[in-house]
This record gives sequence, structure tokens and C-alpha cells, in this order.
Amino acid sequence: MIGVVIAWVSRRFLARMVALAGPLVLLFGVAALAGTVGLPTGWQEPVLMTGIVVVLVAVSALCHGWGHPVLMPATLVAAVVAAIVLLLAVPDAVLAARGRTVVAVVRSAAEITTPSKAGERHEWRYQLALPDGQPLAGRLVEQRRNWQVGEDIRVVVDPTGRVDPHDPADVAEANATLAVGVGLIVLTFALAVATARRSMRPSTGRRSTGRSALFPGD
Repeated sequence: MIGVVIAWVSRRFLARMVALAGPLVLLFGVAALAGTVGLPTGWQEPVLMTGIVVVLVAVSALCHGWGHPVLMPATLVAAVVAAIVLLLAVPDAVLAARGRTVVAVVRSAAEITTPSKAGERHEWRYQLALPDGQPLAGRLVEQRRNWQVGEDIRVVVDPTGRVDPHDPADVAEANATLAVGVGLIVLTFALAVATARRSMRPSTGRRSTGRSALFPGD
């Protein structure tokens, strides 16, 4: 009898872990792929935001009724931050692994202004070419104007052309940034385990009255 109860609890715990961790794995996959599949500049953030919304909706539906009012939101916040860090870190990590440093010539520089909560967000997008005139795939994106058209600069490029060129200084910090992302992923799944385990307690098991899984106490 005790064995049957333990097996039932274990299956219930695993089912809840799959319901919570499955969408999170999907989110991390979207964040990693968005930085490596050659999405046009400006598409990576909308793709990630769409992934975040889809995952939040999926978690709310799959974990309906048993989410802890503190642990569940903490898990989701950690997951979102980890996904953002991954989106920033993965391209630099790819370039650190297979990129090569070249001298390129700035062919064009365009300032892009987008609205944000803090006012306006400015970034510069540079089209580059090799000294012999061969265009480089992708664009170098910076938050400020560092170079003029015709100026020679050093960048790290992806031989496959899937990742945009990056400043060597950013690529040099790839391991540190990626380590932060991995640490946040570990924290996310630790919180997910704690959430699923806490839900197995009788006091939390009675929540099945149509309340949101994200904020069960509402």
C-alpha cells in the first residue's frame, strides 16, 4: 500500500514537473535559436517576446490550480531573465567558438530610433565589407555611433553568415555572459522543482477553483 502511494505521488510530481518545465525548456530553446539562425536584426526581440507570452499562457493552463503564489512567479521571472541573457550571450558564444576576426570597411551607417518606456531608443546599424569589396553577411549593431563610413574596423564574423558580426570586445566576454545565463537556467529549474514539491503538500493541493496558476492567491 505504501509503495502504491509513493508511486502515485512520484507520477503526480513528475507530471507537474513536465507541465512546468516543458514550456520553460521551449522558451530557452527559442532564445538560443533566435540568436543563431540568422534572424534579421530587429526580429530577435519580437520572436523572444512572442515566446515569453506563449510560455506564460501555457504554464498558466498546464499548471492551473496548484501554482504557489511566491514560487511560481519567481520561477517565471527567473526564466524570462535567463532567456533574455541567452539571447544576448549565445551569438557571442557562437562567434567565440567558430568566428574569425577580420578587418572590415564600413559601407553604410544607419541610425534606428524606436520608442521605449524611457523615451526613445537609438541604435546604429552598420553594413560592412572586406577591404576587397566583398560584402559581409549581417549587420553590426551598436547602441552608439562609433564609426564613420569608409572607416576600417575589426570585427568577429561567422563563416556561415548566420550570426551578425560583433565587436571583438563583446565576443571576449562571451563565456562570462553565457555562464550567467546557465546559472539563471539552473536557478529556474531549482525553483520549478521547489514549486512542484510544494504543490504536493495537502495545504496547496486543494487549490482547484479556477484561480490563475501565475498568481494563485488572487
